[in-house]
Amino acid sequence: MRTRSEIGRRKADQVMAAARSLFLERGFSGTSVEDIATRARVSKPTVYSHFCDKRGLFIAFIQAEVEAVAGSMLDFEDRLDGVRADLERFGRAYLDIVLKPSAQALFRLVLTESAAFPEIGAAFYKTTIGRMEQRLSGRLADWVALGALDIDDLTLASHRFLELCRADLHYKALMGVCRDIPDAERTVHIRNAVDAFRRIYQNGVESEAHTPG
Repeated sequence: MRTRSEIGRRKADQVMAAARSLFLERGFSGTSVEDIATRARVSKPTVYSHFCDKRGLFIAFIQAEVEAVAGSMLDFEDRLDGVRADLERFGRAYLDIVLKPSAQALFRLVLTESAAFPEIGAAFYKTTIGRMEQRLSGRLADWVALGALDIDDLTLASHRFLELCRADLHYKALMGVCRDIPDAERTVHIRNAVDAFRRIYQNGVESEAHTPG
């Protein structure tokens, strides 16, 4: 037999699942609490009991989505085995994430609603791109210490690399110009991004002998 707290959690999950689908479909202004309650198969008072109001529910939804995207951005194989291989692996992981339909849907929604909810735009940037830049800065610092790269501003270099990785492919997918970017095209795109980055920051001639054992 379920306890009251278990039933409460289940209903909260139902409400969040319904809110997620509706907010992504219709945006904040196009979704009502009644719509959410109907899709979740709960009463309106149940929605309010868990999330106070529609704004609170929307912010909770965005926070959950942003954390999920951020987690996937930081969840990939991490090893130091040569500047090119390292950057290509990092860049490809990032590109594959930003090209996911779910990530693009969230990106569109945040852009649309950030004027009314400036806190969600700031949270989205800090939690996703900001974390990715921090992690990349740490990796670039390793290569600078090994003498393979010459970088004065690690934050700027990280930002530049991520922009090179997204470039036109992200916008083409986001705007529906090309919804399915082939694997081969992604591979070439990231190689070109790494080449461009190394031309800016390579410290002389690269030697993979810098790779730690």
